[in-house]
Amino acid sequence: MLEELLLLEYENPEYLKTLDSVLKSNIDKLNYSFSQLLQKWISDTCSQANLEEKEAILAMVESLCLEIFQFPGEKLSNFLEIVIVGLETILRFRTRDTFPKKRAEILNFLAHAYRERIRGNKAENIEQEITCLNHALKTYAQKKHL
Repeated sequence: MLEELLLLEYENPEYLKTLDSVLKSNIDKLNYSFSQLLQKWISDTCSQANLEEKEAILAMVESLCLEIFQFPGEKLSNFLEIVIVGLETILRFRTRDTFPKKRAEILNFLAHAYRERIRGNKAENIEQEITCLNHALKTYAQKKHL
């Protein structure tokens, strides 16, 4: 399933109709195990990739996460968890020093995912949202002064 989604993203980044179809037909597979598989795949693949390959992989996964987040219909808890795990894993490789603008953008998307999050304690999710936004602001402010 992960390979199918990544292949769709790689071959045709404007594949929303196909993605919707794949997501709808595999909703039962988009669960905690999928988010852990995504996290492991990102970590393993990026750890072995050169800088150019790593950036291409991270951009592809980021795009996939944002497409999943924007999936039409009600927000499904598992979808939000996949998005959160995917974006948090991407942040491990996109540091403030190397990719400040992209990092800040991801932190903004991650904050939005925490705001929409269904799982967990609502107050803790809001705290996570605020933390992400604060980190994004610091990154933007630091970049402005450089």
